[in-house]
Amino acid sequence: MKPAYQSNSTANILPAILQHFGCQVQVPPQPDLLRQLEGKQKALFLMIDGLGYHQLKKEFKHPLFLKQMSKKGKLLPITACFPSTTAASVTSFFTGLTPQQHGIMAYTVYLHEYKALTSMLSFHNLNTRKPVKIKGRFIKCKTIGEQLAQQHIPAHAVIPSKIIKGTLSQNIHRKTTVHGYKNLHDCFEQIKKLLKKPGKAYIHAYIDFYDGLCHEHGPESDVSCLFLHGLDSLLERFVKTTKAKDTLLAISADHGHITTDPKKTILYRDHPKLCKALVSIGGEARINYLYCKKGKQKFVEKYFKKHFTQYATLHKSQDILKQGLFGIGTPNEKTAQRIGDFVVMAKKNNTLLHSPAYLIGHHGGLSKEELIVPLLLYPL
Repeated sequence: MKPAYQSNSTANILPAILQHFGCQVQVPPQPDLLRQLEGKQKALFLMIDGLGYHQLKKEFKHPLFLKQMSKKGKLLPITACFPSTTAASVTSFFTGLTPQQHGIMAYTVYLHEYKALTSMLSFHNLNTRKPVKIKGRFIKCKTIGEQLAQQHIPAHAVIPSKIIKGTLSQNIHRKTTVHGYKNLHDCFEQIKKLLKKPGKAYIHAYIDFYDGLCHEHGPESDVSCLFLHGLDSLLERFVKTTKAKDTLLAISADHGHITTDPKKTILYRDHPKLCKALVSIGGEARINYLYCKKGKQKFVEKYFKKHFTQYATLHKSQDILKQGLFGIGTPNEKTAQRIGDFVVMAKKNNTLLHSPAYLIGHHGGLSKEELIVPLLLYPL
């Protein structure tokens, strides 16, 4: 599968909202969302981290309120960005750009200018565990807050209190009023207060708990499904007690999850000859970026074909960029550097890591489980 960047991906959600509020966009807007926004004063976007379309549809065998919403509103399958991961998609949700345009290319990226394998969520050096001291604006493109401010429209982000001070949060929330919450009840109460304010507004609400459960226990586990049902109950109470006829609620996700077997993870540390030819390994568990030492590209290609072909495929990073998997539009000046020399894509439900990470649910790849996410449109 490939991301549908021309109209039907997570990268097309924010452009629809921006265009509705009179802003110029660089990426085509999602057409159904744009139509449903007509005549609305407010747009409320609820992002549920890790909720794949197929995960949601499986739970429709139960009497979920989300199922009722899908019948009264509109439920569409859309694609995530590539890689199908939080760092890339969330940045698209706050800039209206595709990953190759904004330059946040995965959870872990080797930043040549800092000589550090860096978490794009916390901006810590993953080898030393120390913060990477970023100089100036790391994300140079305009955020939704900055774009809406030119139209004199407020932008709000309702997010877990624990991530407010993160470097990525500070970059993507410029000119956005951030509201931290401690639990889901608090999250919905804060949204209610914002909806009561008169005039136009954009509200982004981010729910992260579900993703962690899918990672640890698997997307089909009882604990993950129970959380989703609990969230469904809170959402039902919120919708039924909120009077906001001037508001469109859009619910989507950054990626889905695929179930893997941690015991079958392919470990790069078991291949010291390959590791010696690399500066670093970045990306995700399901898609890796290989950063080669000078002159080692051919060796890496041969070694990979000999030892890894049954588990994954190896692609020149520039070929993947040219194919449009990372997006549309002019690439960020750092994009080519950040995706390394090669992109490794895991086959089936395999994972490839440097060292063990005993997680069951993973994402980042192009399988339907990881790539297809829901877009639920519901007028309040």
